[in-house]
Amino acid sequence: MLRKLFLMAIAGLFLTGCASIKESEWAKHKTHYKNLDHLKYSWFGYQNPTPETGKKSKEQGWWGKPVEGP
Repeated sequence: MLRKLFLMAIAGLFLTGCASIKESEWAKHKTHYKNLDHLKYSWFGYQNPTPETGKKSKEQGWWGKPVEGP
């Protein structure tokens, strides 16, 4: 019972944190990852990037819009 209550509290805090994101546009997107290649790279390939993953990221637009400096 206590374990279930603890897990529910953690899930509630997680959802509250996600709902309070105001400065980023993360909540406006229907998905967090652009496609499955982006998901695989973000979960498993980020520690060892290759020219192939760099090419995929540019072709598929994984990282969103570039931000102009001040």
